[in-house]
Amino acid sequence: MVDTTDKSNDSPKPTFIYEKDGEQVEADANTFSDEGKIQFARLLDYRKELETLQGSLIRVQLDMDDNVNNRERRLKWLMDNEINKPEEDSEVEEAEVVKDDKGDSNGKS
Repeated sequence: MVDTTDKSNDSPKPTFIYEKDGEQVEADANTFSDEGKIQFARLLDYRKELETLQGSLIRVQLDMDDNVNNRERRLKWLMDNEINKPEEDSEVEEAEVVKDDKGDSNGKS
């Protein structure tokens, strides 16, 4: 026989998992008192918040790493190209000016 019950609205059973004598024990949170259910719900909220914060910290760390890398790259560029730039030849070769008496400045006669 085939099970034809609609289970699309079934939500996972809220399970509180803890360790006892070195083994993991699962407890159905639906069996908790009203106060216990509230505490369990808050515990889940804290877990979700912690996961969100950890994700944010990872993004912040990546942003900080990018910032440090960009700062170092720009600092190196300034040091290499502005502060410690290679000295250009200060000697300027003098050009010899030759006057062509045969024509105008365009070389026409």
